Amino acid sequence: MFDITSVSALLALVFEGVYVVIGIIVLVLTATVASGRRGLVATGGVVLGLGALCNVLLQAGLFYFTNMRMLTPDSPVELLSLLRNVSSFVFVGGLLLLVLAASKRSAERTAVTSPPPPPPAHPGPQTSSTR
Repeated sequence: MFDITSVSALLALVFEGVYVVIGIIVLVLTATVASGRRGLVATGGVVLGLGALCNVLLQAGLFYFTNMRMLTPDSPVELLSLLRNVSSFVFVGGLLLLVLAASKRSAERTAVTSPPPPPPAHPGPQTSSTR
């Protein structure tokens, strides 16, 4: 009934579901993030969650069409594969936004006073360079 390809597609569907849960967790934990990073983290969580949700739906569609022997000349397998690749890029974009939020310098660190000016030149007679 199921071959190794269908088991692989089913496992991929399960892992895509885990990615959706990770996106939801990121959105829930957004409230605990520093205020300067909250927008990036929330945007990254939304983009990550939407990309993962689209991947789950498209993976389920691919699983349905390929493993339920519904392949006809009119079946949209190529279109589903293309949309799944696009949603994977959206998912990666969400991950990159989260990395950007994590690497962003906080406002507290950048508000440090400037370093003191350098000390004056050595006292004593100065030689002129115009001789």
